[in-house]
Amino acid sequence: MQSDGSNGCGGAPGTRLISAIPRDSNILNALILDLNSGELTCRFIVIKCDS
Repeated sequence: MQSDGSNGCGGAPGTRLISAIPRDSNILNALILDLNSGELTCRFIVIKCDS
């Protein structure tokens, strides 16, 4: 989780973005919240399971 580092919800300095970017974005979802616009950007991973 990346924010302003203050244990709050202010977003990154200059951009006001709060992001949750996984180390392995090929298997985990990513989220970015833009506090300036209120826009939430997400990247969801769909895993197909064969049985």
